[in-house]
Amino acid sequence: MENGLLYTFTTIAQALAGAFALLSAFVLYRIQLLNASMSFDSARMNNIWRTSEEVAHADALRIRSRYGELRRLINARMRVHQREGTAGNLGAESPVRLASFLNSVRLHHIIVIAFWAALVVTFVVMGGSVWAIPHAHEWAYDRLLAQHWMNAGVVGFLICLFLYALVIWVAMLRE
Repeated sequence: MENGLLYTFTTIAQALAGAFALLSAFVLYRIQLLNASMSFDSARMNNIWRTSEEVAHADALRIRSRYGELRRLINARMRVHQREGTAGNLGAESPVRLASFLNSVRLHHIIVIAFWAALVVTFVVMGGSVWAIPHAHEWAYDRLLAQHWMNAGVVGFLICLFLYALVIWVAMLRE
């Protein structure tokens, strides 16, 4: 029973480390694509700004990849244009770029939240798995206790795999 516990907990930690590394590479690539899309779309909306200070502020936010703040700034400026009745003067491209930009920001936010949830659960399960390894010898004498710990480890592992699949599914959503 002790060998089964040791194999189970070491395998969980190693498998999660490898799977999380692959997930991280995939998410990083997808976030880079979203950042490029958000930068492209937001740079094409310069006709919504009234002053050179607003353009400079928007450019500074874009350069620092502060897209959440830029989204709030763009929404505020668009509300002003709509209130003043000048939204129709912005050209046909601005609303399309705005919609694309806002969708990319939303998707970026969802991916980051899902990734952080997977990260936290992964570290809890991996930490618990590594913590359990030195206790395997004493748990081996109580078969019921050993079985409960093994089951907990496997359930934690499966939850992590489910979260990884969820993160990949979210990352594959269209902008």
